[in-house]
Order: sequence, then structure tokens, then C-alpha cells
Amino acid sequence: MQKTLNKIDQASKSSLMRLLYGFLAVIAGHQPLLRNDGTDVKLDDIVEKILTGKEPKLEISEYEIKLENDDYKFEAWNANKYYAWLHSGIYENKKTGYRYRWGSGMPSRFMAELFLDYTKQLAKKSI
Repeated sequence: MQKTLNKIDQASKSSLMRLLYGFLAVIAGHQPLLRNDGTDVKLDDIVEKILTGKEPKLEISEYEIKLENDDYKFEAWNANKYYAWLHSGIYENKKTGYRYRWGSGMPSRFMAELFLDYTKQLAKKSI
């Protein structure tokens, strides 16, 4: 988890690093050149809050991923990595009541990769 947090900290200091990561991920073949939807900056912020917050409870199915802790509830599309992965869902901050629903946006390639690593680590812990 610390490795993920370090990557976020480094990228927060440089938007160029996030852009460069997206370019290199496509060149290396980790992510597709074309994605079904564009980057949603608010979703990037939400994913960052999830990655840096309290560890959530994780539920994964073929088509949905759910994360929940005392602070938030997050549900999103969990298929078609990386073409349409996380392209729709809902985030709710339990403390403030803030809700964000999206249906045609995705996190940046950088945040999607970190989110995937994070959820893999959570899944390993729950086994």
C-alpha cells in the first residue's frame, strides 16, 4: 500500500508525470490506445481519496466492484479493463452526504492502474 501512496504523492506534484504515465502505459501495451470514455477529473479525485483513506471492505463480482468503509461507499462497473472499466458508478461520502454519479467517464490511466493494484492488494488480504 505504501508503494501506491508514494506514486500518488509523486504524481500530485506533477500533472506531466500523469500524462507521461498514460503515454507509456499505451506504448508498453498495459492499456489500450482508445478508451470508451474520456477522463473524469472528479473521478480521479474520488479514486485518490479511496487510495489514501481508511482501508475499505471490498466486494467484487464479474460486473461490479464495491468498496465501503465508515467514510464512503463506492460502486462501479468492473468489466472491460481498461476500455470501459469504472466508466459508470456512484460514490457517496457518508459524513457529508456528497454524492457523485457518473455514467460516461473514467479515471485517468494513471489512477486506474493504481486503483487496480490497490484492489488486488485488498483482495489478497481478504482471502
